[in-house]
Amino acid sequence: MLDYDKTYDMETLYIGGMERFAEFYNGIKFKCTKIDYHSQTGKVKYMLIEQITE
Repeated sequence: MLDYDKTYDMETLYIGGMERFAEFYNGIKFKCTKIDYHSQTGKVKYMLIEQITE
């Protein structure tokens, strides 16, 4: 997040409430800049989503 120059785990955002996150950041644009997949399952293992506007 550019507001605090900090990276948050998705679990942290989820615990804080996705509705609350959407309320505070609904006007801000984000971009997925990196995505990794599990080699065995092909499912998403890691996503880096960066804030691109304030």
